[in-house]
Amino acid sequence: MQALLAFRGFQLVAAMITVSELGDIHRFAHPRQLMTYLGLVSVEHSSGPHQHLGGISRCGNGHARWLLTECAEQYALPPKISKELARRQEGQPPTSAR
Repeated sequence: MQALLAFRGFQLVAAMITVSELGDIHRFAHPRQLMTYLGLVSVEHSSGPHQHLGGISRCGNGHARWLLTECAEQYALPPKISKELARRQEGQPPTSAR
């Protein structure tokens, strides 16, 4: 939960709900499995040599998908790290995805 709080858009309640909806994150062997669980993979219609990829499938945990997309909207805004977010990021491993 502490790692989620280091991201912009996540507050205490959003991080708690995400952790409770996903459970143990290590049960997903590959990130693709997590995205499938959340319904964030594209729909594919294929027939012979023709392949068409559509939008997201929306099959899976809708509550967690909604919460993650709401939190991700903060990344559409100009980057700004508040004092509180900087405090929450202290002690977290450095990543380039923040």
